[in-house]
Amino acid sequence: MNKAKTIYVNARFLTQAPTGVQRYAFEVCVQMKKIRPDIVFVAPKNIYSKDQAGQLDAVCIGWGSGYFWEQIELPLYLKRKGSPPLLSPANTGPLFYRNQFLTLHDLAFIHYPGHFSGLFVRVYHFLIPRLLQRIRHVFTVSQTVSREIAHHFPNTRGRITVTYNGLSVAFQNYFQKSKSIQKEKQILMVGSFNLRKNYAVAIEGFLSAKLNHYTLNIIGHHQNIFTSDTLPGSDKVKFWESVSDEALFEAYEKAEIFISLSVYEGFGIPVLEAIAAGCKVVCSDIPVYQELFSGNVYFCPSNDAAELADCLKKVISDSNMKPNSVSLDPKFDYKQSAMQIIDTIEQNS
Repeated sequence: MNKAKTIYVNARFLTQAPTGVQRYAFEVCVQMKKIRPDIVFVAPKNIYSKDQAGQLDAVCIGWGSGYFWEQIELPLYLKRKGSPPLLSPANTGPLFYRNQFLTLHDLAFIHYPGHFSGLFVRVYHFLIPRLLQRIRHVFTVSQTVSREIAHHFPNTRGRITVTYNGLSVAFQNYFQKSKSIQKEKQILMVGSFNLRKNYAVAIEGFLSAKLNHYTLNIIGHHQNIFTSDTLPGSDKVKFWESVSDEALFEAYEKAEIFISLSVYEGFGIPVLEAIAAGCKVVCSDIPVYQELFSGNVYFCPSNDAAELADCLKKVISDSNMKPNSVSLDPKFDYKQSAMQIIDTIEQNS
């Protein structure tokens, strides 16, 4: 029996502030390392989280960073290693490296280009179509996005596998150890500060609902690739940027209601976490949320503040809603996704 080839992972995501893409990449890689300890994680030297890099035993190579490192230094390093299979789990990878498997998380750069910087959109419009034509296989995080990829890039049909997001090890450990805390009159939103998340509509809807004693907490961070809107201010709305995992999990634990009014997502990790934390969840009625979370959330139009205000009042008064009784689909599991990725790479490289 032939020994399986060593898999290499493009760990450039370790140099980036964590959004959903980076969280998926890290959690899947942690599980992959448990399954195949011989996997090699290769990263630039400008690591954002040394703790995460240490958990993966990441090998830092080269002297550059960003696209230069990914497009020049990484493929040269791999060719010296005999061109082994490469997983790029965070949307982009080296264009001229064919023995590659890529996770493409969404097509927001096509659907909502105005929500990103011009440079980001130009790079993705150049890079993604060419990558999808050359690589061996594509992973993505929902059936909704899988269908979108096949529609926009027909040459990927038959080469797409869905590998879902899940709950992080840190999240699970926190809620296993945490004592049950009484929910407070808090409403929570989590995500990067960009137009796609629809914070302005959410704030308007929350304030117009005139919910006595409730506060709205918004946790996120700014990234240069995104454009954002000017958000209204109020002493009932509080913003928190780049909080620790523990502070984020505590916010989920205390929040009675969670809101996500995104106009587009590839998955929506915060929604999954909010459901698991026992929050009543109000979601925009976009296709991916309908696919993943129907039965566990309330749906609301994404661009209608008045509708959100009405929905929040109904949610608060709904005594039949027992969020702790919901059951998460077992497919939302990073270990299962890691096993699918490894199996696919071993069969196709």
